[in-house]
Amino acid sequence: MRVAVNVNGGKSQWVRVDTGCATAFQWVSSKERADCCTSKLVVGLAELAIPQTTTGIRIGNHYLDTVPTGLHGKAIFPGESGLLGNGLLATFGVVTIDANAGRLILGSAVAK
Repeated sequence: MRVAVNVNGGKSQWVRVDTGCATAFQWVSSKERADCCTSKLVVGLAELAIPQTTTGIRIGNHYLDTVPTGLHGKAIFPGESGLLGNGLLATFGVVTIDANAGRLILGSAVAK
């Protein structure tokens, strides 16, 4: 399933809802400079370090600032600009994936 998100106030982009992704957000961006970011080893892929930053993300009427974000220089999957993972989905009290209707329904964000 893909959903449209706005990253850092930019135009809408399609990302995959990936419940197998433990991180919050993986984003394909040529605007962010990897040399200005920290790196993090990826679970299960210990040989791969992904540049990390934080982004502001709008999904529908929800806005989350300072979302931990892994940066990629090219698409992980064709036609997609990244992955929306469990690290971000877990910030909502309820997450409903309605595959038949092609909808992602997010409850209220849980206070940290």
